Amino acid sequence: MKAEELLSLLDSKRWFIPNTPAAPLYIVTTGNASGWLVRDILGRGYSHFLYLFSEETVWMHYDEDDLRNIADAYYARIRSETELNALVAASGELYQRGIREAEASKTRFSDSDLNSILERTRAYCRRLEKSCAHMIEGVSFGSEERLRAILAKRESSDPDTYAALSAPEASSFMTESVRFLSKIRESKMDDALVSEYIDTFGWAANSYMGASMLSAESVKARAAETSFARAASGFEQVWAEKERIMRDLSFTEEEKFVVRTIARLLSWQDIRKVRIFESIGALGQVMPELAEASDIGIELWGYALFEELTEERLSGGLEEELRERKKGVAFYATPERTLSFGGADFAQLEKTLHTAPEKHQMEFRGSVASKGIAVGKARICMNLSDISKTEEGEILVASMTRPEHLPAMQKAAAFVTDEGGITSHAAIVARELGKPCIIGTTVATKILKTGDLIEVDADRGVVRILKA
Repeated sequence: MKAEELLSLLDSKRWFIPNTPAAPLYIVTTGNASGWLVRDILGRGYSHFLYLFSEETVWMHYDEDDLRNIADAYYARIRSETELNALVAASGELYQRGIREAEASKTRFSDSDLNSILERTRAYCRRLEKSCAHMIEGVSFGSEERLRAILAKRESSDPDTYAALSAPEASSFMTESVRFLSKIRESKMDDALVSEYIDTFGWAANSYMGASMLSAESVKARAAETSFARAASGFEQVWAEKERIMRDLSFTEEEKFVVRTIARLLSWQDIRKVRIFESIGALGQVMPELAEASDIGIELWGYALFEELTEERLSGGLEEELRERKKGVAFYATPERTLSFGGADFAQLEKTLHTAPEKHQMEFRGSVASKGIAVGKARICMNLSDISKTEEGEILVASMTRPEHLPAMQKAAAFVTDEGGITSHAAIVARELGKPCIIGTTVATKILKTGDLIEVDADRGVVRILKA
C-alpha cells in the first residue's frame, strides 16, 4: 500500500484521534494485540489502526465505526452489572496470566545469549499486551453517545445533567498518588513515607516512552512541587444524585445500565493504567540486557515492533531502520499485518493529516467537562518536554491528557483538549481538582500557540483568544 492509497482510505472514514508521548514498542505492542482480541471477546472489534509518530508523540487514529460497533456488541452481550463485573474480572485474569508467563520466561530462557534475552523481552511484551482491555475505548465512546441520546429524548441535554450522570464515584489512582505526595511534603520528606510511596506508586513514573524508575530523590523532588486541591464536593453524594436524576427522568432499567457502565468504565480505565505502566516497568528491567547484547540503545529499541524482536531481523539492517523511524514514522495496522511508512511517504501523511485550520479564528467550542472560568496563557503540551515547561496559572492545551500530564495539570488553571469524552483523563482529573475543563474541541492544539492569552469559559464550552 502506498501513501496515496492510505490517505484515500483515511479520507473515507471519521476518526477519533488522541495523542500522547509514546514510542512504537510500547504503544503499538499494547494497541495491536489487545485490539484484535476484542473481536474474540465481543464478536466485533477493531478492523484497523493508524499510528503516526512525530517528535516522540503518537497520533493514534481510531475508526469511529469500529468504536460504535464495539459498543453495540457490548450492549448486545452484556446486560447486567453482574455480567459487566465478570468481563472486568476476566481482563484481570488475562493480565495475571501475562505476569505468570513473563516470570516463567526468566527460568525458561535464563541464558545470557542474545536469543534468550530476545525471548524474555517478547514474554514481557506479551504481558504488556495482556494489560490493555482495549474494548474500553469503544464502549466508552458508544456509552457517551447513548447517554446523550437518552437525555436528548427527554429534552434534558444541559451539561450539568450529563456531567452528573457520568461523574466518577471514586478518586483515581493518579489523584491518590498526588495526595500521597502532598502528605510526604507536609511530613518534611519523611523517608518511611517516601519508601511507601515507591512501593505503592512505583509505576507512576512510567509512560508509553518507556520505564522510568523512581528513586527517593525523585519522589522528594515531585513532592516538593506538588500541591493538592480537593474538588469542591466529595464522592459520597455522587451516586445519590445519579439515582435522583434517573428517577426524576424515568430512566428504564436498560438506560440505567448505560449510566452504571460509564461509572464502571471509569474505575476500569484506572485499573488499566496501573497494569499498563506496571508492565512497561517490568519490560524496562529487561531492556538494558537487550541493549547490551544487541549493541542498540534502549531509546532506539523503542522504535521497534514486537514482531521485529528476532535475531534474523537484527541481522537484516534493523538498527538503521530504527534510526530512520526516530525522524518520523507511521504504522497502518490490521489483524493481518502492520505496514510501515517512513521517509517521503511519512512526510506526505504528516503534511496531509496535520493540516491546521485558519489561525485567525479567535473563538471555538467544545464540551464542558468541569465548569468554571479561567484566564491565562496557553501552554501547548504535545510531548514530555512541553509538559515539564508548564507554569503555575497557565492553561494546559493538549490533544488528550494522560497520567504523564498530571504534574502540569496541578499547576494549570484550566484544561482544553482536542479529543476525549466525559470519561477521559482530562475530564476526570478536572472534576477531582475542581478546575475548568473543555474537551473535544477538535482544533485547540492547531489554533492556539504557547503564550496566547486565552479565556476558558467552561460554563458555556467556549475558548476565546484574548491576545495572540
